[in-house]
Amino acid sequence: MKVFYAFLALLMFILGVIGAFLPVMPTTIFIILAIFFASKSSPQLTEKLKSSELAKEYYDEDAKHLSMTWSRKLRILVLVFITLSITFILVNIGWVRILLVIVYSLKLLTFIFIVKTKKATS
Repeated sequence: MKVFYAFLALLMFILGVIGAFLPVMPTTIFIILAIFFASKSSPQLTEKLKSSELAKEYYDEDAKHLSMTWSRKLRILVLVFITLSITFILVNIGWVRILLVIVYSLKLLTFIFIVKTKKATS
């Protein structure tokens, strides 16, 4: 079973890496899941994942408490908006355009109602 958890940890970490480059795909949840599955597998794998640069950026107190600063939220939403807008313009398929609007709307609603806003630290 530990091998299965290690496999899931690595799979989630890879998805997190992909999500770091694709604004539509969430990164934080995959990193959290990777560390969770790694903790079920081995302490060494857990520490290795936690010490990675990606985990340091996404698996922090903000991720644990689902909070971000306004500037971080805005930066993410603008990047996602630009990416989805380019796709919206280039793809002339109705259902894909509807899906893009739904994806952005869900991301926007998540940032408004689920992810708490915290004050920026100086």
